[in-house]
Amino acid sequence: MKILLLGDASNFHPLLAKGLRNLGHDVTVASNGSGWMDTYRDIDLARRPGKLGGALLWAKVNTILRNRFKGYDVVQLASVGFLEQRPQRIHQFFDFLKRNNRKVFFCDVGTDKIFIDMCKDPETKMPYSEFQYPFMDRMVQEWHQKPISDLCDYIYSNVDGISTVLYEYQLGSEHGLSRLFAGNESKKPPVEYCGLPIDVDSIEPVDLSSRKGPIKIFLGRHSRRKDEKGTDFLEDMAREIVNRRPDDFVLDIVEDLPYEQYLKRLRDGDIVLDQLYSPTPALNALLAMAHGQVVVSGGEEDYYKFISEERLRPVINAVPGKLDQTIERILSIADRRQLGELGRESREFVVKHHHVNIVAAKYVEFWKANL
Repeated sequence: MKILLLGDASNFHPLLAKGLRNLGHDVTVASNGSGWMDTYRDIDLARRPGKLGGALLWAKVNTILRNRFKGYDVVQLASVGFLEQRPQRIHQFFDFLKRNNRKVFFCDVGTDKIFIDMCKDPETKMPYSEFQYPFMDRMVQEWHQKPISDLCDYIYSNVDGISTVLYEYQLGSEHGLSRLFAGNESKKPPVEYCGLPIDVDSIEPVDLSSRKGPIKIFLGRHSRRKDEKGTDFLEDMAREIVNRRPDDFVLDIVEDLPYEQYLKRLRDGDIVLDQLYSPTPALNALLAMAHGQVVVSGGEEDYYKFISEERLRPVINAVPGKLDQTIERILSIADRRQLGELGRESREFVVKHHHVNIVAAKYVEFWKANL
């Protein structure tokens, strides 16, 4: 198939593209490089700052790049903001994509109004989320402003199918479509969990059991997303561990590094702190797990049941308000032998559930079923 992956989130589409190419498909990635991460893309859609930058990007999309967005069997959009433009222009570009390609799919790979509404609904299965706390009220309000709210509903209602990358995004899409198509269920686009791809074969695993010296706790983050990801609390937790056992632990914090530089720093960690408010591990956690590192992130039983995993439990689960339990768990495995065992389980988990070829095949199966 001829496939256009439009937009990006934390290197998701470049990774998926590799798996799709491994399977023999013709793939083009068009994105802004996921902002400061500067991820790979075939078509650069990065926007310069200010209104002039927006105007220049819009002109570029509608002139020299226009024909490069036509004639695909599958177009997959990564999030509602797949193009750095005002909602009205994204709406217009979405309609252009629908007219000029066989099918347009949406990948639920990030925060939007649909996901927020699910998180704030007490009737859903989400055990916790950042949107249940007042510090996220501003983002909640922003997503419910009419232009972006209407765009979100429009895209979810008019795509040919929705893939999801996390358990909670599956819940969010199902919840949102039930609202949008209440009384008209037969018109709902199909929703399928396909997961996050990891290029495991390109990652040489580390052996935590053979490393020497103090255990390195690694925290890599975006400086402007500390509240959203809970990394401020994870940092406090890590500092408490180091203060209690200064001979056994050290802390390494990096912020806002380009993707390739970040991967080099990540590899040196033993225990990687990911995020607090998610019940599942996302790309950052899975990358570390592919290296054979121990990860502190979401690891709820509902998630393992959702993916039908009965044996492997590699993630040290971090629960808001209960980080004292996480501290004790980390202290209980603070020797190289136990770290090595858990690290090997981490990599086994990623190979089983997130190998780039396995995940790419799930997307292909979903698209083909809905062409």
